[in-house]
Amino acid sequence: MSKAFQKCLNLKYPIIQAPMAGVTTIDMAAQACRAGAMASLPLSHLDFRIAKDFEQFKSMISQFRNHVANESLEKNLNFNFFCHDILNKPTKLQIDNWAKLYEKSLNIPIDVDKISFKNGNVSFKAFERDDALQDFFQYLADEFKPKVISFHFGHPSKSTIKYLQRHGILVFVTATSIKEVHLLAKLGIDGMVCQGYEAGGHRGNFLVNDSKNDENLSTAQLVKRTVTELAVMRDKGFLYDIPLVIAAGGIMDPKDISYMLSQQADGVQLGTALLGCNESNASENFSKPYTSHSETRMVNIVSGKPARTILTPFIEHLLTTFQGEELPPYGYMYNAFKQVKSTYPERANFFLAGEGFQSVQSGIATDQLITKLGKSIAKN
Repeated sequence: MSKAFQKCLNLKYPIIQAPMAGVTTIDMAAQACRAGAMASLPLSHLDFRIAKDFEQFKSMISQFRNHVANESLEKNLNFNFFCHDILNKPTKLQIDNWAKLYEKSLNIPIDVDKISFKNGNVSFKAFERDDALQDFFQYLADEFKPKVISFHFGHPSKSTIKYLQRHGILVFVTATSIKEVHLLAKLGIDGMVCQGYEAGGHRGNFLVNDSKNDENLSTAQLVKRTVTELAVMRDKGFLYDIPLVIAAGGIMDPKDISYMLSQQADGVQLGTALLGCNESNASENFSKPYTSHSETRMVNIVSGKPARTILTPFIEHLLTTFQGEELPPYGYMYNAFKQVKSTYPERANFFLAGEGFQSVQSGIATDQLITKLGKSIAKN
């Protein structure tokens, strides 16, 4: 089993706590860090073009460092950004279609004039386009530098990648296909987060946007083929250094972790496995065993991008009602959904989780679960 990931980042265990926007808390990340894993903080809700958002970012990092309370560990942190293409505002037709879909699916009246169709998720590409990274880069240089900065739904510019690397920060990017792996490897990134189709949450694909052309590789197959592809690229002279390979998706227990490492993954990223932890914002959804909801589905009509979720009655009704109408783009549609959910929390159940969610442990602290998993794989 490769120890490159642990050695490179000085980690106790080859584990990354997945960013999980909306689920991860500062306490959760801090406990993962203290336990010996790579902690992650999702930053997709922050717009660095707005002063108060940047101040909120700095406050988050300050709180994280205070929670970790260990200077030798606090940099074992991953800043995670979304890096999707910048999307246009929704049209009136898209908004009307969305309102009709949700009225039928939830059996409630929806007044679109009371729904704010603003983009609730900010792309890192918007910061690059608007030249809004100076304060962030200055913060990295002067105040705090994490070991990893990662990107989902795409990659930043090559100049950003090189800038971060020159300052000693590793750049990780999510890949869901060999086509994406090939492109990212040529960009010279440091880590490939191989997200299999069984993974919970939003699928990070960015080259293949039509599900008909998505091979939907499992985590195991994606890892195996990525390792092979990177070796071929190196042998042909396309690569000097091979990126670290991180397996993500469907990894729930020590056997899953050990298997991925045996397939030459350098580490694993755990998301669904941590949903029931006390510090997770989703913990109450997993406080009781699931009996009526035992399946998951990949859907793109809640947020606007494919995401694996538990098959609740709400999701079933959406899938049955949807007839392929044109809907608002990602960010705008997701923000509108969240407003409906805040009004009808018991009806609009959208629980992001991977295929192995039935094995989620509840009532356990994040650091205890990381330690339990880490010690178990160390024995193998």
